[in-house]
Amino acid sequence: MKIIASLSRLAEFVGGVLGFLALLLVCYEVVGRYFAPQLLTDWGAEVTVYLVIWGVFLSFGELARKNEHVSADFLVANLKGAWQARLEVFLWIIGFIYSAVLVFAGWKVVGFALMLGETGDTSLHFPKAYYYLALPVGMAIQCVVYMVFLGNRLRAKNTSEDT
Repeated sequence: MKIIASLSRLAEFVGGVLGFLALLLVCYEVVGRYFAPQLLTDWGAEVTVYLVIWGVFLSFGELARKNEHVSADFLVANLKGAWQARLEVFLWIIGFIYSAVLVFAGWKVVGFALMLGETGDTSLHFPKAYYYLALPVGMAIQCVVYMVFLGNRLRAKNTSEDT
């Protein structure tokens, strides 16, 4: 679990750095628009979107690990004991299945974009497959976190049954 936690925190940190770079690029674009429009690029908005999307998707695993995803946890919070534990496990299974479906769908989208040779509209002609790749990567990280949660719960249950 420590390795997964470290990798998850690293992905979140990289996501934060990407978000910060996006912020710097947006600030450059805004200041440039008013004071030096000749220095503006045609790709600033596109790169900003790529950075933000990758930053957000890389943070999914850490959000799942800390149980900080937006959720309706009213029911879970009001249950006690075994029912609360059962519902948490059920929600982790649903989260894993949902994430796994998005990994699969994301890979299909990436493959389709590569097949089409789809690129951005700016002078960079950046392959859109790299943009789409954020979905399966982020969801794969989240899948691993859910698998670790479920594995830990099963180990804890087996240990408690052995004693």
